[in-house]
Amino acid sequence: MDSRCELIAKLRETGFMMDDIRLYLDTHPNDVRAIKTYNEYARLYKKYEHEYTTGFAGIGTCNENNNDDIWMWNEYPMPWEGGCR
Repeated sequence: MDSRCELIAKLRETGFMMDDIRLYLDTHPNDVRAIKTYNEYARLYKKYEHEYTTGFAGIGTCNENNNDDIWMWNEYPMPWEGGCR
């Protein structure tokens, strides 16, 4: 498994690519190649998100806490707190 900071970087990069392609698809909705590329990034994002949430903590408000005894949400510094740079 990648480190916490490596996974956060992968999530950011993959999310950025998805946003960029989504903007392109707004004006080119029939571009099959772009749709396939978007779907590849979406699968990668889900994979990285699963790795992060099972290995560390939730990254969104709807993720299940991965430990029944300890609230994991505040276990690590958040990226905006300088947790990963």
